[in-house]
Amino acid sequence: MDFEQEFGKYLRLQRELTEAYTSAVCQNGLIERLTDELAVLRSQIERGTASMDEQSSDATLPGLLLA
Repeated sequence: MDFEQEFGKYLRLQRELTEAYTSAVCQNGLIERLTDELAVLRSQIERGTASMDEQSSDATLPGLLLA
């Protein structure tokens, strides 16, 4: 999966997680699965951006806080 695909999936999972948290019915299993998937993707994205040139515009990720 390339960077754009990973980032698109990350944003989609964030949206799904927000919907799960705001749902009238608590969906603990779904929330846990989405949180786990987001953690894996975030790690992959962070590793990918760490190797990018600092001058590249791709080094910034809107909506993603990198620690």
